[in-house]
Amino acid sequence: MKAYRMAVLAASTLLISACSSAEQPKPDITVRTVFVSPDLPPAAAAPDPQLSNPPRDIALLSQQETTDFWNEDRSGLKACIVQKHAALRAITGAAK
Repeated sequence: MKAYRMAVLAASTLLISACSSAEQPKPDITVRTVFVSPDLPPAAAAPDPQLSNPPRDIALLSQQETTDFWNEDRSGLKACIVQKHAALRAITGAAK
């Protein structure tokens, strides 16, 4: 049994050395960096809407003024989200 193991060990050593990658030519690897600029939709380049600027003493605002400022801010934020999603779709190449 011991002789069998030695024979298998010797054969496997010969097989491994015969199949060694050290004797084979190594492939040439070329790495190239390419910068790609995607075509962005016009909505992606639009500036973000500015949040409304309420007076310093917010407690003095009427209910209508509070509602108006809130609506302006929500509309602006929604437009900004649409622009950002358009830019993301253009950059990642996602379907429109």
